[in-house]
Amino acid sequence: MDELELFERLVQALRDGLAVALCMVIEKVGFTPRGIGSKMLVLEDGRFYGTIGGGRLERIVVEEALKAIKENRSRIVKLSLRGEHDLREDYLKTGMMCGGDISVFIDVIGVPRLIIVGAGKVGHAIARLADLLGFQIKVIDVSSEAANRERFPMAEEIVVDENLSKALNKVKLNSRDYVLILTGDPELDYEALRALCKREFRYLGLLGSPAKRDYLLEKLEKEEGVKLGDKPYFHSPIGLRINAVTPEEIAVSIMAEIIKEMRSHGSK
Repeated sequence: MDELELFERLVQALRDGLAVALCMVIEKVGFTPRGIGSKMLVLEDGRFYGTIGGGRLERIVVEEALKAIKENRSRIVKLSLRGEHDLREDYLKTGMMCGGDISVFIDVIGVPRLIIVGAGKVGHAIARLADLLGFQIKVIDVSSEAANRERFPMAEEIVVDENLSKALNKVKLNSRDYVLILTGDPELDYEALRALCKREFRYLGLLGSPAKRDYLLEKLEKEEGVKLGDKPYFHSPIGLRINAVTPEEIAVSIMAEIIKEMRSHGSK
């Protein structure tokens, strides 16, 4: 596979909403199967393209790339091709006996994705700001009057269903998503929480007061057996405390919190 095809696959994966890791040999010592600049692309679903040397070396790099994607953190890995008797702690053993070492830069690439559940004034303000910040945006609501292409031209996908659980099931979600529940209706908020509570996300936020949060979480634990409040990715009330009042100010506070969370996970 030539580099043009490799990068075409990278771009297509990003368009499909997949995170990828571009793995490149950046240093070599002694004899190694491939030279500096050799590249391999690893997709979060486990598919990979290109080669940096084949064999167990490549399998280890794929494993490390998938870990890096999950953690959303780029890294450099050093691999020994000097056999199993290499005692250096900072080198991963490949079992190969070519006689050299290589260092591979695993560059995690992914467009952050924001799922907006509730297309009211706050959801609209957040979508506009998130678009400026480079997020992919999906909008979910029970009403086409609120969730439509005229109000959300920036959205990659708009899903409308009178049954909010069905609407959520129509959207392909993953553990890297940032999800905001913004319906403003306690019954719809609960329906969304119930549909999402057994999945993990990078961020799951519920708009509303502590009193509403506590009521909904208690009900969720009683009916679904899930202590969502104990999950590190769950946030409520959402947004940094900046005394926000207007929908636009609330959007700034929420996106600021998401950016803070995103950077703490090593996103670029």
